[in-house]
Parts: sequence; C-alpha cells; structure tokens
Amino acid sequence: MPFNLPKNLDPRKIENLSPLQRVSSLFVAIVIIFSVSWLVNTGYAAAFYNAIQPHNQKFTELAFNNVYNLPTIVPTNNQISFSFWVHNVEGRNLVYPYAIIIKSGNTSTVVKKGKFYLADNHQTSIKENVTVPSTSIDNNVSTPAASVANNATYIVVTGDNMWGIAQNNNIPLSQLEALNPQINDPNIIYPGQSINIPGAVTHVAVQHQTVRSQVEVTLTNLNQTIDFWLKESN
Repeated sequence: MPFNLPKNLDPRKIENLSPLQRVSSLFVAIVIIFSVSWLVNTGYAAAFYNAIQPHNQKFTELAFNNVYNLPTIVPTNNQISFSFWVHNVEGRNLVYPYAIIIKSGNTSTVVKKGKFYLADNHQTSIKENVTVPSTSIDNNVSTPAASVANNATYIVVTGDNMWGIAQNNNIPLSQLEALNPQINDPNIIYPGQSINIPGAVTHVAVQHQTVRSQVEVTLTNLNQTIDFWLKESN
C-alpha cells in the first residue's frame, strides 16, 4: 500500500534532512511500530480498551421493606410478620431459593424455605409470617435466689471454750465446729485465737439476662443475608 504524505508536508524538507536526522526519525518510527505491535500481541491494548469502556455490573439487591417497622418483640402467639424485596440485576432470569433462619445463642433453626422466579431487571416483594420457636423465646439465663451467710470472726479470750461461744451466738456446737475445721480439738482453744462464727445473712435476688434472637433471610444460591433482632415480650 503506497504511503501518501500529508498535503501540508513539503517533501523538500525531508530531502533536506541530514543523514543523522533521517536515521533518528526512522528509529523513532520503528520504536512506535514495535510498541504498538507488542501492546496488541500481549493483550494490554485490549485490557486498556476494556478498562475505559462502561460495564454493566451484575448483582442482586436484597433488603427489608419498612425497615423501621420490623418486629422487635415476640408476641404471645409467637407469630411475626415482615416482608423483604429482591431486585434482579444479574443480566438473566433467575430462580431464587431462600431460607428464613432464627438464631438464639448457640441454636440455629430454619423456620421456612421457599423460592421464587424473577426476570432480569425486575423486582418483587415477599411477605412472610413465621412462628418463632419456643427455644428462641425461652432464652433467659437466671440465677435462683439464695441466702449467703457472711461469716464473722471472734477472738478467743481467757476463759472461753467452744461450747460457751456457741451458746453466746445461738448456734449448735456442731455448727461452730463445722465453721472451724482448722481446730483439731474443740476442747482446746487459746486466747487470741480466731474463731469463725455466723454473721449476717444476705439474700441474693434472682438475676435475669435476656439473650436476643436474630432473624435471618438468606438467598441460598448467592449466600446473601439480611437480618434483624428480636427480644421476648415484656
């Protein structure tokens, strides 16, 4: 293919170039041709072209409807209602299998499974009404009420004996001996010796710690999950 010089380029200017200038121009031209050929052969040119081209991302949107009105307390009938919506932007029609899971502590229960068809670039809302398992409601950790005796210390004086100390504290001698296992012979005690005697009794109230339950909606084919939290009814 013949090479035509641009109309505004004077051939006489090329002819007037010195041999060094001609060699330099030829070298630059060879470098440019080699560089373009290398970019094409290695795929970098295509990668650069693809990088500057707009691409359509493929994804699925998953969210709850009326997020501020989601249930937070389990009612007395254990039934909760909510809805979620899905937007298919995957570039193809899809069937979406899903699962509703309720977690409480170390317990995880699948309360429902389902699936739905959704055309590409379409969205839909799924309304659910599920039963919260009783194991997820009965999740209080309680400490039963107890009476705790805070033992006091009595210092033996001259003339004391174990029987007399027990009488003065209105307890049986056997109880006093049980509180003082360090005394080998109850008949022998010394002035200045410490004796454990019953003190005031403290009643410890029942303590409750509520473990909240987590409700999850999972698109199982995409492993995509949203969730909210519940607590037992007051």
